[in-house]
Formats: sequence, C-alpha cells, structure tokens
Amino acid sequence: MPTTEALRSYRENTVRLIRETNFRSIATYFAVLVAMFISVAVLGHLLLRT
Repeated sequence: MPTTEALRSYRENTVRLIRETNFRSIATYFAVLVAMFISVAVLGHLLLRT
C-alpha cells in the first residue's frame, strides 16, 4: 500500500532529522560547556594572581 510506504519514509526521515539535530545539540552543549570552563578558569587565574 502507498500509505504504509509513505509512512515508512516519513518515519525514516523523522528519525534521521532527530538524530542529526540531537548530535548537533550535543555538540553545541559540549562547546558551551568547554567555553564556560575556560572562562571560569581564566577568571579564577586572574583573581588568584591579583
């Protein structure tokens, strides 16, 4: 049936989209975490130096 075929392709496209956006959000979260850690380390170093 064409309806099940369309449903299957739609589900595959949705799963692929979710996977891509999930990976991108994880990478963005990791980059933000690293940037926050670097900024906190730099601020702590500057505060400890003075």
